[in-house]
Amino acid sequence: MSDSRLNFTGQVAIITGSGRGLGREYALLLARLGASIVVNSTSASTADPTVRDIIDAGGKATSFVGSVTDRAVADGIVQAALNTYGRVDIIINNADYGDPALFEDVSETSLWDMFHVHVGGSWNVTQATWPYMKKQKYGRVIMITSAMMLGAATSTAYSAAKLALVGLAKSLALEGKEHGILVNTVATSGYSPGAAKAIQSDQVMEAMKKYMPAADIAPGVLWLAHQDFQATGQSFAVAGRLMT
Repeated sequence: MSDSRLNFTGQVAIITGSGRGLGREYALLLARLGASIVVNSTSASTADPTVRDIIDAGGKATSFVGSVTDRAVADGIVQAALNTYGRVDIIINNADYGDPALFEDVSETSLWDMFHVHVGGSWNVTQATWPYMKKQKYGRVIMITSAMMLGAATSTAYSAAKLALVGLAKSLALEGKEHGILVNTVATSGYSPGAAKAIQSDQVMEAMKKYMPAADIAPGVLWLAHQDFQATGQSFAVAGRLMT
């Protein structure tokens, strides 16, 4: 998917988990294509460099640090967007957490931690933004899932949480369509620090780093955020430069 036709001038995007990896690539590319970005990460040490790189390249960005599992943080992210840029057009729910373990070794705490980040975090940020998108009668919401949502050894909790996002997105799509809010999911397969931790195979990760770098994933994901994209309630997959 080429980014040559995409233009986001005048739009504002919130991207959770955008201090590194795929989230950072979404932020850098969206900014290069004209959007103003609210970077979110759990640490200023990753959020600040992303903001700085965007600004140094001539773009617009601010940040709000904290975990989206905390509703107060989600509200703060949205207010940062509204106070700085006056609106929110795009949400990319990308905050990610992985803790590979065999099924019998997964504690109840670990299971719910996984759901709190992936499902709860996406819920919090989207719900905090929803009234503003309804008022402006426009919005694009993207839930980042994973190819592992269909099953992966040592990733039972992760797979369950990621697949739950599909149900959330499809329900939101039904509620949002009449208000101009489109909601979709995209399962990404590409190199990132999180993927490296989950897959735990140096050979596989070296191949992904070579053939599926994060920069090749971003254009396909951002197409779902564009104003010309009109599908909603759908699930897509991006691997390298291929999108289905």
